[in-house]
Amino acid sequence: MEDNLITPCPGFPILEYDEDHSMIMPNTQNELLRDLGGVDTCVMTFFPGLRAHETSERFDELYRFFSGGAQLMQYVYNDSLVVANLPGGAAPAAALMEELISIGISRFVCIGSAGLISKEFDQNKMLVVTEAIRDEGTSYHYLPAGEAAYTSPLLREQLKDSLARQGVDFAEGKVWTTDAFYRETPSRVARRLAEGAIAVEMECAALCAVAQRRGVEFAQALFFSDSLLSEVWSGFSRDYPEKRLKALDLLLETGLELAGLL
Repeated sequence: MEDNLITPCPGFPILEYDEDHSMIMPNTQNELLRDLGGVDTCVMTFFPGLRAHETSERFDELYRFFSGGAQLMQYVYNDSLVVANLPGGAAPAAALMEELISIGISRFVCIGSAGLISKEFDQNKMLVVTEAIRDEGTSYHYLPAGEAAYTSPLLREQLKDSLARQGVDFAEGKVWTTDAFYRETPSRVARRLAEGAIAVEMECAALCAVAQRRGVEFAQALFFSDSLLSEVWSGFSRDYPEKRLKALDLLLETGLELAGLL
């Protein structure tokens, strides 16, 4: 196995990347509850209680994803899209993406929330991610050590076109992905700002890395649920629930466009 190491790094295991085969192959942990029927597009959300959404009658259960003690049902929407109900954090989100790739999904679009760290960015706009600073652990098992992982250019353009058609004001930029939201320190925020990051979140770099490694497409947009514009965290914004609901509606509309149904 040592022959397959690209970057041996004694004392820093996270920097050791290898091309050896995976001993555990991704697969769904439960049988699929319905046939996908050729669906290859997935929209990814962090929306709790999808069954309570106003279009819930159009959600069919696909399978249940297990992450530790948590269980998250995954759905098919309108017989046309997989709707991934994502767990928070890079590692479980990446594991879910792996399972969905294993059943034939090849395009993934995510809309999630982030903490704004740049005073120069209009918090009323959405951020369409071009790249993510890899300040987490999962991406280093999919790509050689490096600063950033990237979203898929073609799918990103399609996401932008869809958001524009839906009247959404947005701009492109870089995000900072971290595993440790309780260790978002002022000095670390300052360093990430100097590197060009606009916001901070917990999954994007890992999802980019899985997509790059597995040869599928991934794009993401973010709205702002909070901010780190001073040394005191803002707390979640009062309109966070409304923003999250609007993001889900945007996501479903975008997915249907990508699936050629609108």
